[in-house]
Amino acid sequence: MSRMAKGDMSGTNAELRRLLLLSPADAWAWVILGNLNFRQNFALAERYFLRAAALSPADAYAWNGMGAMYAEKGDYRKAVTAFETALKENPRFANAHLGLAVALADSGEPRRAFEALERMFPQRQSHFRGDDNYTSLVG
Repeated sequence: MSRMAKGDMSGTNAELRRLLLLSPADAWAWVILGNLNFRQNFALAERYFLRAAALSPADAYAWNGMGAMYAEKGDYRKAVTAFETALKENPRFANAHLGLAVALADSGEPRRAFEALERMFPQRQSHFRGDDNYTSLVG
């Protein structure tokens, strides 16, 4: 992660590949490799994300990364499916809500995009409303 923070993408790739030689079942390494590569090589990034999802099917980050890659590629059907899977695994994952909304909007489904954003911000009453402690907090 320090190499990535410094912008050393080739060094990051090399370190992750070394890590995977030692621990090929490390799903996070596959996710990061997918994130590093999806703008340059969709086919390779897709393999990395699919490997991460196979190793850890409930990993919302793997599915979210895959959704972002598919959206970047213009394959909105697959992007929507990946973002929906991420949200099934983690309903509070804001990035997946936003990614889903953008993919739906870009695919020509603005109503569904708006609905996806509405699900990101559930309608809840403030815990202060009607609470006896509310007066002491503001008064």
